[in-house]
Amino acid sequence: MTDDTTITKALPSRDDEEASAALAAIYALVQDAGYERTKETVKLAEFVSPTGNILYLEKVRVSLNNIRCCVHPRHARESLMALDGVHAVSDAHRFHSNMTSFPKRLHGGRTPTAYGWQIKADTLLDFHRFLAAFASLPA
Repeated sequence: MTDDTTITKALPSRDDEEASAALAAIYALVQDAGYERTKETVKLAEFVSPTGNILYLEKVRVSLNNIRCCVHPRHARESLMALDGVHAVSDAHRFHSNMTSFPKRLHGGRTPTAYGWQIKADTLLDFHRFLAAFASLPA
């Protein structure tokens, strides 16, 4: 016999459905901007701009008013902050083992981990403007 909590846990929550819808809208926006999805994991999706710039879209805790991605650390933080549509750039590099196209360095562990700058956009329109500006940067 199955109780109500077992059934409830098996069904997707409203938050899951909203996150899936938000992610689908963001994917469509990125691809409409000319970016190609090249890799994907549970937590990240890698996209390449028409000019060869790589970004990793963060898929965890995604919403239409909190869009985060990571870009290559070769870009100066100040120049990223100046891009149209950017609400914030992380104060320090973000580390994630699945950002395989980015350089690695030690970060608290024994093995080097890939790192980059985290970019935050507050709306789909802001993220669209960021994508256009980021694609114009030299790769």
